[in-house]
Amino acid sequence: KYLEPIREEVRDALARFGWSKLATENMRRIDSFLRETQRFRGLGGISMLRKVLKDFTFSDGTTVKKGQMLAVGLRAMHYDSTIYPQADEFEGFRFVGSADTTGDELALPNRLVSTSLEFLPFGIGRHACPGRFWAANEMKAMLAYMVLNYDMRMEDDGKVPDEQWYGSEIVPDLGAHMLLKKREDTKF
Repeated sequence: KYLEPIREEVRDALARFGWSKLATENMRRIDSFLRETQRFRGLGGISMLRKVLKDFTFSDGTTVKKGQMLAVGLRAMHYDSTIYPQADEFEGFRFVGSADTTGDELALPNRLVSTSLEFLPFGIGRHACPGRFWAANEMKAMLAYMVLNYDMRMEDDGKVPDEQWYGSEIVPDLGAHMLLKKREDTKF
């Protein structure tokens, strides 16, 4: 469902821009696929863990005491159907948007590197991860290389393996196997 459209997009971007940052910026399907992967199978159930530095009372009367820990329920937010329609289903092209002609990586609100109150894997505001642009470029380039050079599938008839929870951290099944077959028709 996703492999061929992504492969086609990668071929087009590389034909136009070569292996460059401009090429990865034009890989909207890969961008969306990676963002949806972070939403659907992120590595943490919580995000933005913070220690309270002084007692504070919110406008609704909720009080937090100095020394307490607070975090955002990332998994709960990412599976909230009022934020993400059909939130319990993986939709790899969920975030493919209209064309961005500005060249600005943040011009579209649903890019992999974009932050919002509904999508916090990279944090938000002045504390957002400054390395997210590099990380996104590397992930896109790696996935582009893989889809061009290999046919891939999960070993068990494409079944996505279960994830393992360790406290609030989520780890992919370490016993899962992905099958790779080198492609012969690669031009890039």
